Amino acid sequence: MIRLVRNIAITIVCTIAARPVIAQEAVARTVATATATIARIDARERFLLLRDDDGSEVGLFVPADFSRMNELRIGDAVIVTVDESVAYRRSRSGLFAAGTSESVDATESATELPGVTVSHRLTETVTVEAVDRDEASITVTGLGGRRVAHPVDIASDLDGVGPGDRLDITYTETLLATIVRPR
Repeated sequence: MIRLVRNIAITIVCTIAARPVIAQEAVARTVATATATIARIDARERFLLLRDDDGSEVGLFVPADFSRMNELRIGDAVIVTVDESVAYRRSRSGLFAAGTSESVDATESATELPGVTVSHRLTETVTVEAVDRDEASITVTGLGGRRVAHPVDIASDLDGVGPGDRLDITYTETLLATIVRPR
């Protein structure tokens, strides 16, 4: 579980690579939850050490704009839920600008205990190079000529998609971190 929290922190900081194409003008979604306990707080360095039930640990730096760090206590449980989705749609000629767009938003909770919601959205326009319906995969070229083969969950989603088509692939990740205080 703590590895999930570590991966979440890395993902928020790093640019996310293209994900598998799922369904034309549809969304595939995955939700995962992990829980860890605050083992150490360094307010001056804005650092938290989280410990999982199996004893594994991960350190997280808390951004300065998170104003409620002083309300956190050692022993508080941090419950992190990550909701990921991938969608694609075919670009009509001239309708969408080629390229990549990215946005990250963070909002502190107004609940009794601190928490935060972080959302990350990355959209990239790619060109279809090849479609393999037998293997349920699609090969696309993105910005900079990066060529990547993507698995497709449902082979019929490839119907109507062919070489030369332009697709807008959108990867969205939302992270909800809530604090639960032991009684």
